[in-house]
Amino acid sequence: MTTQQLPRLQGLAVFDSAGQRIGDVQRVFYDQVTNEPAWITVRGLGAREAFVPLTGARIDPSGVTVALRKDVIEGAPMIEAGTELSADDAAKLDRYYTGMLSTMSEAPPSAPSEPEQSAELTSFEERVRVDTEPVESGTVRLHKKVVTEPVETSVPVRHEEVRVERVPASSPAPTPGHRFEDETVEVTLHEERPTVAKEAVPVETVRVTAKSETDERPVSDQVRRERIEVQDQRPGQR
Repeated sequence: MTTQQLPRLQGLAVFDSAGQRIGDVQRVFYDQVTNEPAWITVRGLGAREAFVPLTGARIDPSGVTVALRKDVIEGAPMIEAGTELSADDAAKLDRYYTGMLSTMSEAPPSAPSEPEQSAELTSFEERVRVDTEPVESGTVRLHKKVVTEPVETSVPVRHEEVRVERVPASSPAPTPGHRFEDETVEVTLHEERPTVAKEAVPVETVRVTAKSETDERPVSDQVRRERIEVQDQRPGQR
């Protein structure tokens, strides 16, 4: 990284050695001896600014890629954000990152493993999911109609009968000056006759109530299932 690239650093995205974005460049610090850019701070790793060395860093149009992993940067000594980098702080950071870079350089590169060739099939099967739904099963209706039926009963009634009595006169003495002429007297007779009157009275209430009952009802169906067979096409194999 050259000094001419320095003005382009601030605000650029920062990526770790694995290509994972870890934040943006906030500040740039110079080496007091060489007057070259030596450190940058990155905002994006929590609530603090992380100090990252520019050793081995490269710049391209997408941002700055440092030579350290994100976990290594997160494990660096804590420096209060917004403060100047003192000599003691720089020494702490230098010792930490120097040790981490040496450890990373000693690790032998792992030989690339050959990709395994594989093929797979997924089998499926149908499963019956039994549920219920409410449907109308019929209607119960209360209907009232008028019917006529004969009614026979009896009731006691009274009436007056005529009884004729002939008895001697209460005074058998002659009555002077009696005039012989027609004379009539009457007695009014009475009797009771049945009368019929009708009135409506409540006699019965019929109530229909729907009550839920539970019973068991068998359900049957057919389901399909896939079975995977291994067929070895090599000669001599079954």
